[in-house]
Amino acid sequence: MQPGHVGKADLRITADAKAWLRFLAKEISVARLVLTRSLRLKGPVRLMAAFGKCFPS
Repeated sequence: MQPGHVGKADLRITADAKAWLRFLAKEISVARLVLTRSLRLKGPVRLMAAFGKCFPS
């Protein structure tokens, strides 16, 4: 096991801080954030669904 990050990320998420907190609180959808360009994804979009499972409701 190696400390820190190993390899290249499969998904890169760039988001406005306030918008990201609203998403985590389930006040706004990912689709709306993408449409308003408050959230940008680089990589397979399907990984966003898997990432969302890291934050249970």
